[in-house]
Amino acid sequence: MEGQSDEVFTVSLDELSSIVGVAQEDLVAALKHEDSVDVAGTLVDSNVLAYDELSAFKGFLVGMDQLIVHEAATDTLLSEESSLLVAKPRYGSAKTRLRNAVRAIGRFKVFAKHKVERRHNTCIEKLRPEFTISIPAPKQVVHPLTPRPSRPRTHAFMIPMQSHAASHSQYVLAVEDPWHRRGSGALLRSLSSLTTLPSELSRVTLETVHDATSDEVAVQVVVTKRVPLAGYVLLTSALLTISSLGAALDLQSGVDPFVKLFWRTTASIIGFLPFAGYSIIERGWPSWNRQLVKLFAVCSFSYALFLMTFLWSLNHTSIGHAYIFNNCHSLLIVMGKFLLGSHVLFYEVVGSALGLVGGVVTTLDHTGPNPSDISAAVSPSWQGDVVALIGAIGGVFYLLTAKKLRQEMDVFVFMTLLFVMTALLHIPVFYALNIDIELSLDHHVGWFGWTQPDMLPVELYLVFVCTIVGTVGYISAMKYFDPIVVSVVMLLEPILATAIGVVFGVDTIPGILTWVGGLLVLAGTGLVVMAGSNKIESHDVTDAIHKAPPSPSMYSYKLTKKHKHF
Repeated sequence: MEGQSDEVFTVSLDELSSIVGVAQEDLVAALKHEDSVDVAGTLVDSNVLAYDELSAFKGFLVGMDQLIVHEAATDTLLSEESSLLVAKPRYGSAKTRLRNAVRAIGRFKVFAKHKVERRHNTCIEKLRPEFTISIPAPKQVVHPLTPRPSRPRTHAFMIPMQSHAASHSQYVLAVEDPWHRRGSGALLRSLSSLTTLPSELSRVTLETVHDATSDEVAVQVVVTKRVPLAGYVLLTSALLTISSLGAALDLQSGVDPFVKLFWRTTASIIGFLPFAGYSIIERGWPSWNRQLVKLFAVCSFSYALFLMTFLWSLNHTSIGHAYIFNNCHSLLIVMGKFLLGSHVLFYEVVGSALGLVGGVVTTLDHTGPNPSDISAAVSPSWQGDVVALIGAIGGVFYLLTAKKLRQEMDVFVFMTLLFVMTALLHIPVFYALNIDIELSLDHHVGWFGWTQPDMLPVELYLVFVCTIVGTVGYISAMKYFDPIVVSVVMLLEPILATAIGVVFGVDTIPGILTWVGGLLVLAGTGLVVMAGSNKIESHDVTDAIHKAPPSPSMYSYKLTKKHKHF
C-alpha cells in the first residue's frame, strides 16, 4: 500500500481473523496487551450525529512498530534482533533452505544483503490524558431523526501520528472492543463463552514494513501462540479413551468388524445430534462452497478408510501392531512436508524419527499368545500389518482436512456429518465383501443389533467415551496443535492399548521389545508436543488494509485514557 502521512487506513478484522485462522473475538483480545491504552470517547461535534451508544468509541489504542528494510553498506553491523529477522534456516530440505533464504517480511523480499531495522512505537506513551483522533464514518450516514441500523463493529483503524523521522510515519491502531461493553448482551456473551474453548493466542501485534528506498508500506501481523491447559487435557483424554477402543471392540464377540464399525457410527450419530442441533440454533448452518465440499468429501472417504482398515487389522494382527501401523501417518506427514518443501521443526523431525524407530522395534516382538493364559488374543501377522499401513494413508488426509474443516464449522456439526457419510460408505463395502447384515435387531448381523442388552453397555462406552471424548477430543485439540502433533501422540496408543487389552483379557503381556519401542515412542512424542506448544507466526495482511474515505467523511472523537489501578 502507498499513502501519505496524514492518511487513515481501516483494518478489516474479518479478513484479519481469516488470515490468522482464529475467531475475531480472540483476535481482538490478543491485540490488547500491556502496552495498549484503554480509551473511551464521544464525537467532538455532537451536531453532526446525536450522541448515543453507537456514536461512542470504546476500545483501546496500541502502537505499531516499524520495520525498515535498508540496503545497508557492508560495514553496517546488524543488531541481534535484526539478525534474527534475516537468519538463514539451519535445517530442512534443500528446497526449504533455498526458498527461505529469501525471507518475506510483509510483502517485501528480504535478501542477505538487506538490513532490517526495528523502530519501536513511542506514540502511545506520549499521548495526553485527553486527545482527539479522526476515524472513518460508517458507510450509511442517516439523519438523526431516522432510525439507524446497528453499526457493524468489524474494523480497526490505522491512524498516523507525528514522528521525528519524516520519511516514515508511525501509526497507532485504534480497536473497538464491542465484546467488553456493559449490559445484558455482554452478560449473555460471557455465559455463552463458558462452553467455548480458550484461545491459544497470547499476543498479536501489527507492524508496518517500510522500504527505505520508496514510499511503499506493507503490514504484517505477528502471532504468538501458546497452548493452554485445556489443549493438553483434550489431547490426554483423547489418548486415554481411544487407546481402549480396540479392547472394547474385541468384547463384541461374534460380530464382523465392519458391522462393529457401522454400529459405532450410527450410535454415535444419535449421540452427536443434540450437540449439533444446539450449535446450529446458536451459530447457524455452516456456509458451504465448492472448496469446502471437496475438503469434506476427501475427509469423509479418508476417515472411512482409516477406520475400516484398522478394524479389519484388529482381527488379523495384535492390538499393538494394529495401532503402530495404522498410526504411522506421522512419518508420512513429515515426509510430505519435506517433499513439498514446507518448513519442518527440528524436534518434529527427531520426534517422528524416534516414534518410527520405536514402532519398528515394537513390531519385532512376535510373542504369540499362550493358550494356557489366553484364548482370545490375535498373533501378529504381516497381512494385518500391511492393511493397517494402508489405513495410515487415509489417516494423513483425514488429519490434514479435519484441521481445516474444524475451523469452518462447529466440531459436533462436523462430526455428525462425517459419521453420516461414513455410515453411507458402509453400504457398498457390505456388498463388495459379502458381509452378512440385515435390517433387524439381531445382536450379530442386525443393523441395530447394538441395542440388544448384551451389546448395549459396550456400545454406550464406545459412543460416549471412545467417540465423544476420544475422537471429538482429537479434533478439538487441533485448535491448538498441528496434525503432526496429534499424529505422533497417537503412537502412544499401542502402549496403553496393550495394557488395557491385557486387563480385558484380549491381549497377552508384551515382551521386552514392545516396552523398549514404547519408551522410544514416548520420548519422540514428548519432543513433538514440546515443539508445538509455543509458536510465533507472521502473515502478510496488507490486503486487509484499506484506504479510508477522505477527511470530510470522518468523525472526530475526543478520547480519554483510562488509567489502570493496581
